[in-house]
Amino acid sequence: MKPVLAMAFLMLTAGLGCVTLPSLKEDPKPATKTPPVNQELTAAPVSPDEITDRNAHEKVEALRKELSREDK
Repeated sequence: MKPVLAMAFLMLTAGLGCVTLPSLKEDPKPATKTPPVNQELTAAPVSPDEITDRNAHEKVEALRKELSREDK
């Protein structure tokens, strides 16, 4: 009796759109593997110890250059 009720519940919920069932016609898509990104490991352009009131603007520019280089 339980399998019949479970099947009826599954058919009801699938019919209403609450549950999606896998299609037998569609082939499963293979997982795409992304190639590893070759990035050079470099030291950070700015460390917290280097920042002072006098050179803060220069360090901000260095960080902007680093971010724009990573976006490309």
